[in-house]
Amino acid sequence: MINYQGNGSYTVSFLKDLLEERNDSKILLIWDDARYHKSQEIQDYFR
Repeated sequence: MINYQGNGSYTVSFLKDLLEERNDSKILLIWDDARYHKSQEIQDYFR
């Protein structure tokens, strides 16, 4: 796991690491209303 910080690029890295660690199994994310959760970088990752 990475040392998580609250911004778009670290969030994408965290998600990639999490999915790799969980062998690409489904996960449930519960987001708060942080701006970086709605950033363009996050939107691009989920597309």
